[in-house]
Amino acid sequence: NDRSHRYTVYMDINRAGPIAKTILAVAAAGVLVAAIAVAPGLGLLLQGIYPSRKFERASARRSYLSLIQKGYLKEVRTSNGIETRLTQKGRERLDRYQLDDLRLPEVDPVSWDGRWRIVFFDIPEPQKHLRGIFRRKLQQLNFHYLQRSAWLYPFPCEAELTTLSQRLAIDPYVVVVVSDSFSQERKYLRRYGLTRSA
Repeated sequence: NDRSHRYTVYMDINRAGPIAKTILAVAAAGVLVAAIAVAPGLGLLLQGIYPSRKFERASARRSYLSLIQKGYLKEVRTSNGIETRLTQKGRERLDRYQLDDLRLPEVDPVSWDGRWRIVFFDIPEPQKHLRGIFRRKLQQLNFHYLQRSAWLYPFPCEAELTTLSQRLAIDPYVVVVVSDSFSQERKYLRRYGLTRSA
């Protein structure tokens, strides 16, 4: 379906979460087969992919079985043997993990380029749950509310907003405008600790 096509595997090793998230990411990449999930195979696989992390084999196996029990993974018999695949529920869970991981780069206010990023969105009512997720993530990323479905941020964030809207499959409804100024600028300069150079 459309969401499956839009789905991309994203794993920032420096911010990797629990073992379960890593297993879901590996399954999404299509490199996890059921035979590997038998200890110690899974632990060795994860250690090989992410050598900077430590994986206890027993913990990896327990996490794998839990993901199957909860319906995030399923084992499917194919001509090549039994493969482990993400279910739709598993894709949605990994999407949530990835949304939690999404951050904006640290920026020094002194390096501000003097431009504002204004985000407009008009997400249809049948997808209002996605509208809520998008709005909460903007708040978490330190965007400020301007007015209904319009939010403000002063630093470059276009790539991250594209990633966020694509993961939620709402990119047709999101517009980012970059502006040199706007009528209420003075108030937001104070909020972000910014000054205009002379």
